[in-house]
Amino acid sequence: MGWRSQQMDAYRRRLVRRAGGRRGFDESGMSLAELSVVILLLGVLFAMTMPIVATLFNTTTYVNNTYENEDQLLPVSTHLQSLIRGAVSPDPTPASGVPVPAFGLYSPTTFAYTGTPLLTATSILFFTNTGDLNGPTEVAATLTGQTFLVTTTKATPNTCSGAPGGAGPCKWGTPHTLLRVTNVVNTASQPIFAYTLDGQAAPLASSALATTFQTCNSATNCNANQIQDMAVDLKVNVSSNPSQAGQADDETVIYQLSATSQAYSSAVG
Repeated sequence: MGWRSQQMDAYRRRLVRRAGGRRGFDESGMSLAELSVVILLLGVLFAMTMPIVATLFNTTTYVNNTYENEDQLLPVSTHLQSLIRGAVSPDPTPASGVPVPAFGLYSPTTFAYTGTPLLTATSILFFTNTGDLNGPTEVAATLTGQTFLVTTTKATPNTCSGAPGGAGPCKWGTPHTLLRVTNVVNTASQPIFAYTLDGQAAPLASSALATTFQTCNSATNCNANQIQDMAVDLKVNVSSNPSQAGQADDETVIYQLSATSQAYSSAVG
């Protein structure tokens, strides 16, 4: 028994020494140098990760902004262009031979432009065939600030020549909003509307539009009746951050079908 007891005592002492050694290691912790190395490595990893995370967020925002911009432009691509292609004169040409153009609204007595908005680089007024038996529909599109608004106004019953009960000239009622596009970013050098007259190779300068379409008093002095094509270029951007912009453009050129495609028709009004 004495020998066995001595062995057990020796075994216990070894366990105590081992436990003491581990306990001493745990209590000592990390040295300042080791802690500095760990912090440095974490800083390097953080610096490497942040650009990747920022790029991911910017890309996600860019894609979302692009979809939002395109969603706003899609109705313009379909509705407004279709309305311009269907442009028609709102009244017959009178016996005097002074045309009644599809674009613009002119006084039958003074022949001056009386419509709102004017035919400019950012606004337009015209009449179009929408299948309404009462006559052509008046369409106005204008940019105010960064909001592009398109309204339509139906012809008043029993007013347009050729329409049931109509004796002319056409009259129109209350406008209704058709399209509203926000965050439009067209600048002075990027007009929404550009007009090219018959026989001209290039669109009119924006600065010349106010005088170009001022009057329509004869067959040879009615530029609004000589529009052979119109370019529409609408730019939308919901973000001012270049890396998250996703700007969308809707650009097209709409041509007059023929010399008489915009002529008054009793089937329209």
